Amino acid sequence: MYTGIDLGSRFIRAVELDARGEKVNLLRAGFSPTPEGAMEEGRIRDLDKMAAALDKFLSREHFLAERVVMSLFNPLVLLRKARVPLMPEGQIRRNLLWEAKSLLSFPVEEGTLEYQVLSTIDGQQPQMELLFTIVPSAMIEERALLAERLGLELVALDVEPIVLQRALVDFSPQRQQEIIGVLHTGGSYSTMLIVERGEFALARALPASK
Repeated sequence: MYTGIDLGSRFIRAVELDARGEKVNLLRAGFSPTPEGAMEEGRIRDLDKMAAALDKFLSREHFLAERVVMSLFNPLVLLRKARVPLMPEGQIRRNLLWEAKSLLSFPVEEGTLEYQVLSTIDGQQPQMELLFTIVPSAMIEERALLAERLGLELVALDVEPIVLQRALVDFSPQRQQEIIGVLHTGGSYSTMLIVERGEFALARALPASK
């Protein structure tokens, strides 16, 4: 069993799933208000408040799974597709970090890069199509500390647009044949996602109007 947790500036949301093979069962779901000042623009600003609120919420709603998955996203997170020449892994990372410097609003040294090879393209100059993300490392560390504080095992972190794609598109053969736009509204920002025939196309975090 796994508990999926979404930490918002207004609400904490969680679902508990039992995954066996290709079958996934929803065991429970719930939400609870986020304490004022505990969360802002995707960042945990008060770890003590957030830990106390999350612990109380999970206990009240009888969430049992100690293995947790958390999502993260905000306007600082970079999520893009890229096409690069075929190259070794170490060179891929250096190339992506160099290319991302002009796109990031924080020093690239303060970010964590992850990428996935989507496909390879043959030809005189073989290429690779990649999906990559660079997340402020502090956002990862905050969630790891939160899980540790509650005695939970943080087994995965994923960026919110990919979570939305899995939930709303990947499980639907019909939607995988369509061009889908998703707008997920939140208190600090809204997530915009476009999926073209089952393939990630675009994602942005749009700051909420004050």
